[in-house]
Amino acid sequence: LVICVPLPICKIVDTPEEADFDDIAKLASAICDAPIALISFVESDRQWFKAKVGLQAAQTPLGMSVCSHAILDGEMLTISDTTKDPRTADNPLTLDGIEGGAPMRFYAGSVLRTREGLPLGTLCVLDTRARALTPTQEEALRVLGRQVMKQLDLRLALRREAEARRELATALSAKTVLIGEIDHRVKNSLAMVSALLRLQRQRATSPETAQALDQAALRIGAISTLHQELYESGSFETVSMAGFIGRIAVLLEDALPSHVSIVSEVEDADLPYKYASAVGAIVNEFATNSAKHAFADGREGRVTVSGRCHDGRYHLDLADDGDGIPATNAPAARTRGSGLGQRFIEAAIAQLGARRETPPNGKGARLSISFPLACGVGD
Repeated sequence: LVICVPLPICKIVDTPEEADFDDIAKLASAICDAPIALISFVESDRQWFKAKVGLQAAQTPLGMSVCSHAILDGEMLTISDTTKDPRTADNPLTLDGIEGGAPMRFYAGSVLRTREGLPLGTLCVLDTRARALTPTQEEALRVLGRQVMKQLDLRLALRREAEARRELATALSAKTVLIGEIDHRVKNSLAMVSALLRLQRQRATSPETAQALDQAALRIGAISTLHQELYESGSFETVSMAGFIGRIAVLLEDALPSHVSIVSEVEDADLPYKYASAVGAIVNEFATNSAKHAFADGREGRVTVSGRCHDGRYHLDLADDGDGIPATNAPAARTRGSGLGQRFIEAAIAQLGARRETPPNGKGARLSISFPLACGVGD
């Protein structure tokens, strides 16, 4: 008799001993009062024991297997006297004994089947005397057999989960590479658009057109800076607050009139991607408004950007040292401009879900906001 039974339930054959299966075999031996108990899986040329009591061998040739008959006989096979059953009368275990000991005279096995009905092997007990199981012992053997299958189902679920995690990790890795490439290309494309705007600005014939092109170039440059920061950080979820605002400051320093300087003094934090564009817009618009309105006479001036993390909120303060602005109770109090730039700032504050705070006293325009943010970097 040659039987080939694949094991789709999980790759169980030739795995190390496990306490969960050993305990089931011990319990079967004790309940059935049998010196030998096995959890046996049948392959095309052998039977292999996942757990065993009273037997040293890890496997036997298929010709010595009684379990190969059991899986063809239904749910339970009981042979009260192996010498009188044609399936086992000439079995080496019946004729020559078990590992050089007494011959096998009794066998009872509960078939292990998958949910699809595929037989894998048995939970079986053997004895050296002819006998029978009581109804209680027979039912217990069936129940323990079902517990074997539950353990196999659990291992199958864990294996599938691990495979799914590996597949997800592979997909995420590929997505990360793709997102990085997209950020890199978007950054390059935006930088090219910004350069074209600056080139067009040189050909502008009116101050209004030149100013509009300058502001457009700065806004696009800020977005390009965001994608550069994302690309270099490699996280594609957060950017460094200090690094991002520092890059914006460098961009502004190059674009604004030479008599206006930008100072960035911000505490670092992980800035979520969804907030970064709004923060960049606020810094960019405040600085360009200051350069336009506070230092129009060409005198030297400075725009300062400072930030700190405190009590789960990030506090961002912007100021210039230009001509003072009378304080009012309006939402845009002590910030400059009432046109498109100011509307950009208000929209960005709303996007952040930020609240305005009382700015520190000082000469010039002031803007202080705070928004929820977990303090620290890499937390």
